[in-house]
Amino acid sequence: MAARSSLLVSFFCVAAVAASLTLAAALPERMETQPLVENSKFQFEATINANAVNIRSGTSENYYPVAKLDRGVRVTVVGIRQDWLKIVPPEGTYSVISKAFVTREGNTSAGIVAGENVRVRAASTLSPLKVTVQCMLKKGTPVTILGEEEEYYQIKPPADAYLYVHQKYVDPVKQLNAKPGTVDTVVSEGPATQAAVVIVPNVPANDEAAARRAADKAEADFDRAEALLKDSLDKPLDQQPIERLVTGYEAVLKSDHLSVPMRRIAEIRLIGLRGKAKAQQELLAMRKQQEKTNQKLDALRAERAAIEDRMASGLTVYTALGTLQASTLQIGSGTLYRLTDPGTGRALCYVRSDDPKYPTFIDKFVGVRGELLNDPQVNLQVVVPTEITTVDPAKVNKSLTAQVSPPSLIAKPAEHADTGKN
Repeated sequence: MAARSSLLVSFFCVAAVAASLTLAAALPERMETQPLVENSKFQFEATINANAVNIRSGTSENYYPVAKLDRGVRVTVVGIRQDWLKIVPPEGTYSVISKAFVTREGNTSAGIVAGENVRVRAASTLSPLKVTVQCMLKKGTPVTILGEEEEYYQIKPPADAYLYVHQKYVDPVKQLNAKPGTVDTVVSEGPATQAAVVIVPNVPANDEAAARRAADKAEADFDRAEALLKDSLDKPLDQQPIERLVTGYEAVLKSDHLSVPMRRIAEIRLIGLRGKAKAQQELLAMRKQQEKTNQKLDALRAERAAIEDRMASGLTVYTALGTLQASTLQIGSGTLYRLTDPGTGRALCYVRSDDPKYPTFIDKFVGVRGELLNDPQVNLQVVVPTEITTVDPAKVNKSLTAQVSPPSLIAKPAEHADTGKN
């Protein structure tokens, strides 16, 4: 009977584990291992700047949230990857480890890892998920047990366990500086107390002075960039030295001695300036196009004035004059006709129209009004006509004129004046 009970208990335990794994696999935010994000030498204390900010088990929104923090809560930032900050687990968070690999000392909170490379996972107060591996512990490593959760012990996050928060929800407060040759420990107080350990190398005094000078230079470069930015804000967009500002902030960010708050400001400035650079380019391109348009308008106004002057002097103005002929070349929409010089038979331009009356003008000398276009397909200009009429070729250069006129009908000055006398 006891064996049967034990078998049933084992069955239900296995079923519960299988159900838990099935639930984890079904949820979209499953990530099994945290990305490798090394600790940075620029570590700083910061505050959360919004309410209900998700603290996640990894460096993207695909990782499940483990807790929510409200505005004003302090966190210790020890690394960065793209837009995500690596932080010491804050108060109220914990990790879990399999009970099967921990030896607990009676009913105390002390435990010893009983296996090699045992996985420690990120636990969540918001979700049943606990699949993201934060770190691995060696056999014999002590752990602090906070509670129990199914087949896991809840433990204080080990030294190598970290969580992540998006940088837009964090404001730097101060850089964490340690004295050379010492171990700098930053502690987050609470049930899940965790220390971030930073070992600072012991450097010679002359190196310290060089580092101080480099830090002073980085700060001075940052101040110059800020001053230039401030002076440019009152100028119109097209007059702002945006390219120079971008170059200045990029140079500032190359320094390893720039403080974290200044670095954060410079990064934000660059994002804004690159957006303004694009807007500035679009504005300049628009103005250049506007200048070209104005030049075309001025040319059209001048042409119109010339036409009006001709009309006022009794001239009739057409777009093109010539003898209309059928064309064997048919490219594009609309029927093509050739407008030729009656004296030479050479094509002056083409006329494109589907109007059924145009065939009735074939072999006639006509005047055509319309839009004159350059068409690379036919290697000649093409008139898209609005009007066509027969005209007297003898009146060309007298009472008729056009943009395109037959060269054979254009009057030429006499090369010699013949007086009839020898």
